[in-house]
Amino acid sequence: MTRKRNTDPGVYSYPTEAGKRWGAVVSLPRDARTGKRSQRRKQGFLTKVEALAWKREQADVGTDSIAVTSRQPLNAYLDDWLASLTDLAPNTRRSYRNSLVPVRNALGRVPIGEITAMRIEQFNSQRSRDGTTAPGVYQTHRIFKRAIRRAHALGLIQVNPFAHAKTPRSSSRVPVAWTREDMVRFLEVNGNDPVWGDLWHVLCETWMRVGEVTDLRWRDIDFSGATIAITHAVARDDKLALQSGPTKTESSRRVIHVSDALVSRLRLRKIRAIASTADDLIFPPIVGVGFLHASAVSRALKRSCIKAGVPEISTHDIRHNGGSIAYMAGVDIDVISKRMGHTRTAVTFAKYIHLNRAHHNTVAQQIGALIRGESDRNVIPETTDTEKPA
Repeated sequence: MTRKRNTDPGVYSYPTEAGKRWGAVVSLPRDARTGKRSQRRKQGFLTKVEALAWKREQADVGTDSIAVTSRQPLNAYLDDWLASLTDLAPNTRRSYRNSLVPVRNALGRVPIGEITAMRIEQFNSQRSRDGTTAPGVYQTHRIFKRAIRRAHALGLIQVNPFAHAKTPRSSSRVPVAWTREDMVRFLEVNGNDPVWGDLWHVLCETWMRVGEVTDLRWRDIDFSGATIAITHAVARDDKLALQSGPTKTESSRRVIHVSDALVSRLRLRKIRAIASTADDLIFPPIVGVGFLHASAVSRALKRSCIKAGVPEISTHDIRHNGGSIAYMAGVDIDVISKRMGHTRTAVTFAKYIHLNRAHHNTVAQQIGALIRGESDRNVIPETTDTEKPA
């Protein structure tokens, strides 16, 4: 029987009643008086990554003369890295895991210290040749980059190869554009639907994610203050079952102010509801128990778009269009970003604000009026433009 080679000398595991733990040992310089060498040891680490990081710290302060470059296989490191991300929502964790499957298949046995920029670029090129879409290649590259960047920060590798690797292009999906008139038309036709009408009003006014709105409960509504508190959302667990859990990110926990009209609509819905205790769902499933499925909402949305004669959009497109319509009406980008639950306004502006030709024409007229001293003249004729986002 061949003995398994230790890829990281000085780092070891040992069993405890609470499960496997990790330790590390470093060699100290010789004693100037006696000439003897000694060691420094620390145990109790939950993961090998933590033990290696401690060993690296000892090298940084001069207690170990040998630089640490981990020989840990990439697959084992990715396991440790994913386990260390304790703040990920279940859907996000599953997305990370799925995105890294191609990396594991192609490079999983390679020590993380041997991941180079050339290897990364060859990996991305091969995936493109195999028919993977540009967004798919980019998504995997982005998650892989985050994992290796953390390894570099922990001192497990001396150089971050992603600092020199070319980032693949990503051709993001352009959301279907609605004008303000499209949204008004959609709500006029479908807003009083006995099953879906209230949900459409909430989505169009609040720009909530579908997982947030399907986990909305009566305790989240402050009728006197006209606000909705978003503190939880529906997501799939590791077994793909729907469950209530934390919001997508910390910034997704937010309080949204809503109109008096929406408050009145929700108050009437509560009066008519069969179950309206604090913990009851505002939008329960049409049949059965549990949560309203996102796929059911998407199918109903498609039918409602056809009925209203407006472009068919996804539930997430409502977020894009709601933010764009508000921005073109003059709402501050910071307000829009907070309402959407984004950490940075740059994300909101880059990915969620889509300006149509009418808005670009309006801006051109305003600039022309300003430089000609005509800024007090109304130069903004209201137009309708169904062109796709610029």
